[in-house]
Amino acid sequence: MEGIRVQGVGGQEPAANQVKTLEQVKGNRASNPEEIKKAAQAFEAYFISSLLKEMRKTVPEESFLRSGPGKEIYEALLDETLAEKMSERGGIGLTKLLVKKMTDQASSSKGIDR
Repeated sequence: MEGIRVQGVGGQEPAANQVKTLEQVKGNRASNPEEIKKAAQAFEAYFISSLLKEMRKTVPEESFLRSGPGKEIYEALLDETLAEKMSERGGIGLTKLLVKKMTDQASSSKGIDR
């Protein structure tokens, strides 16, 4: 997986916190349940952030916040924070599914000699 860069929807870079967490787990096969949960939450937060960003594109420009120099930055930070908080509080269920799948794979691979 070396040399592969994670990119967000539309080619945008994902949030730094989410990438940092995913990078920490990428190289080693995490068997620690806490590391697996942390990586799964980071992935779910990234996914939710991408969904929020795409949904925001459907809102007409005549919104409460008018266009300005900081609007894009504000919206990106808002989406990132919302996504992280949503993921921490159960999110859309993606974390639970990923943790189950990854712990099942980790436990089944322990019995195989490589």
